[in-house]
Amino acid sequence: MTISFIRHAPLVAAVVLAVGCSSSSSEDKTGSEPSVDLTQSQDSTTIDGNYAALDIASGEVTVTTVPSAAVVAADKIHFVRIPSGAAQLSAGDLITETGESSAGRTDQTVGTTLFLGAFELTQGNWKALVEAAGSNLPAEPWNNVVPGTGFGGVVDDAAPAYGISEDMVQSLIASWNGRQLSGYALRLPTSVEWEYASRGGGGSSTGRFSWESTTTGNIEDALDPDTAATYAVVRETAGSTVGPRTVGSLAANPLGLYDMHGNVWEWASDGGTGGAPVLRGGSWAANLISATSGNRFFVAQSVPYATAGVRLVLAPR
Repeated sequence: MTISFIRHAPLVAAVVLAVGCSSSSSEDKTGSEPSVDLTQSQDSTTIDGNYAALDIASGEVTVTTVPSAAVVAADKIHFVRIPSGAAQLSAGDLITETGESSAGRTDQTVGTTLFLGAFELTQGNWKALVEAAGSNLPAEPWNNVVPGTGFGGVVDDAAPAYGISEDMVQSLIASWNGRQLSGYALRLPTSVEWEYASRGGGGSSTGRFSWESTTTGNIEDALDPDTAATYAVVRETAGSTVGPRTVGSLAANPLGLYDMHGNVWEWASDGGTGGAPVLRGGSWAANLISATSGNRFFVAQSVPYATAGVRLVLAPR
């Protein structure tokens, strides 16, 4: 099996067309459950019961049970508690044919427990945020992706929002946060937080993917589409279906996070040591090696990409 050497992983071979931006083409019911106190910073070896849902319109946060695709709803964003800890994370952005960073690994620490989205932000979530924030951003930016037939044309409240830039995300969450609906705010994960969660948290696997225990295994085995198909929607597992799948369609990683590999790329606020925002996790249109936990893709933060989405963090103000 021949695996090509890639830089920054091949982002889908097309840039999006979105409002105000030209482009070029080349390529998942809480009822009256009690509120949760996110100011608690206690660590836990288990995250059982450590789940929360944000009502987008009211800002109310409630304790929930383990999220699954069945709980996905346009008006709520579900979060999983990610305990603080340390892990070996990618030290660089160049991913080689072994699926590893050319700069190796470095010990990194996430010092504060955080709540990360169990799912990629859905189209229903995006529309609800735009409405609740009173934002003038496009309520359906995925409709601006062209050619729609080439990039799925997927319109579904349970599908991930895509065709969005990092600037758009920052503008939207700033507007929602500015309403001060509650004591909580939304933000992007840092690159360290994202990769730490993708790998499974502190003391987690050193594999290239969340389903791989170590990197000592054969890369061909790691890239076996039959294995990856349980967790990742990428080029090798997508079959003839074009476009992202509804969130939570596949198995979650050890922390209970869905679609950390593939489906849509996800914006992180920096490249790992500060600096410009990056895309993480690969997409349905990119190859599996691009979806490794350590890969990052540096792209223009102002450009909405056809296969770019986002996963948010819920934090106390």
